[in-house]
Amino acid sequence: MTLEQVQDFITRQPFRAFTINTGDGKAFRVTSPEFIMRFPNGRALAIATPESRLVVIDIQLITSLEDASPEGQAA
Repeated sequence: MTLEQVQDFITRQPFRAFTINTGDGKAFRVTSPEFIMRFPNGRALAIATPESRLVVIDIQLITSLEDASPEGQAA
């Protein structure tokens, strides 16, 4: 996965929820652009989860991004 691919999902208008899948089988749903941020070095992301945890993911460990909105509608 490239930073540009992730950035496209974060900045698309209108924003649609999406899921980040990692190589270890974990999935993280992003429901709003306010819940995800890129580290300045461009190598990692921080995601705020519904459980109020902060998860840091190395972009190289992302295996896929999936649209999570029902029928592509805005979340």
